[in-house]
Amino acid sequence: MGISESHDIFDILNSRTIFLWGKDVHTSGVHLLPILKEARKKGARLIALDVRPTKARGLCDTFTLVKPGGDLALALGMARHLFDSDQVAGDLHTWCDHLDAYRELVHRFDVTAWARQCDVKAEVVRQLAEALVKGSPASIQIGWGLA
Repeated sequence: MGISESHDIFDILNSRTIFLWGKDVHTSGVHLLPILKEARKKGARLIALDVRPTKARGLCDTFTLVKPGGDLALALGMARHLFDSDQVAGDLHTWCDHLDAYRELVHRFDVTAWARQCDVKAEVVRQLAEALVKGSPASIQIGWGLA
């Protein structure tokens, strides 16, 4: 099945915000459902982003449809908002390789242009970015597969 590059699934219980980024837990992550439900009971906010409606709509506080292939634009739009609002870690350069190149990529477009590319409203892109920072510690559970 390959290597899973993620933190221990039980560490999710330490998160205040949990993103299900293209991860259809009802189909390919059923082992996460009890953990996600427990996290919700502890007050965690669940946010799903996917290219199609899934059962996660009923599980999550927020569900955002993203244009297929639009994940990168969404992530870069969120990053652009965080850079613009000075919400990136001051020591980011110490643990992020190629930060200057990344910052240059993020700044190729403004939030509105990135939002257009992923077919998500710019305000939603900003809200997702804010949820990532203000809902810290956060966990991003990524769906590794074709959509």
